[in-house]
Amino acid sequence: MDDVLIQMSQKGHVNGLYELIRKNPGVLKQIDETMFEDTPLHIAASAGQTRFVFEVTNLMPSFALKLNKDGLSPMHLALSKGHSKLVLLLLRGDRELVRIFSRLVFMLLSRFNLNLQSNVFENIN
Repeated sequence: MDDVLIQMSQKGHVNGLYELIRKNPGVLKQIDETMFEDTPLHIAASAGQTRFVFEVTNLMPSFALKLNKDGLSPMHLALSKGHSKLVLLLLRGDRELVRIFSRLVFMLLSRFNLNLQSNVFENIN
């Protein structure tokens, strides 16, 4: 992935993302075709960039299910960094994530001792 896109993802520059897409409309599709890569969604989720995560998830919903070389999805990274609101955003975006990752979420919650209220998952509509 391009260094410019990595920096935009880390800093949450949504306008820069759209400029890049105007210059190269296939940039996200190229990333999607590569197996086991940190996508812009992985990087933004790890950095806690909520708006950027929202935009990328709308543009490329498939990124939410992609695993990086460590076998981690964007949701895993957000959860491991304590970005609980991003985890909820990702779960709201794709019900399949709830089914696939529910066991892992609770395992990670225990492992990282994240303080989420017990009703946090009740808010997912």
